[in-house]
Amino acid sequence: MIIKAIRQFQQGNLNARIAVRNNNELDMIGLVFNEMADTIARNITELKETDEFRKELIGNVSHDLRTPLPMNLLILTPFRHSIPRVWDPAVK
Repeated sequence: MIIKAIRQFQQGNLNARIAVRNNNELDMIGLVFNEMADTIARNITELKETDEFRKELIGNVSHDLRTPLPMNLLILTPFRHSIPRVWDPAVK
């Protein structure tokens, strides 16, 4: 049972655990393996969530960087001659 659970975990079954029945040394190995497997599974879940958040953030930021500037230019175009220039390099 111990080897079977370890092999299942190795092959990607993150839910594989060793059944612990007694309090002997082999069961203690099983207990430690189960704790390690829980930690690994939790870390993988957190990494996946972080990666999804990162992808969403990059998508939102890139969209925001592309969209507002052209829209603002389109809105301000009719007013470009009526907006006073604060600084004109041609005027000294």
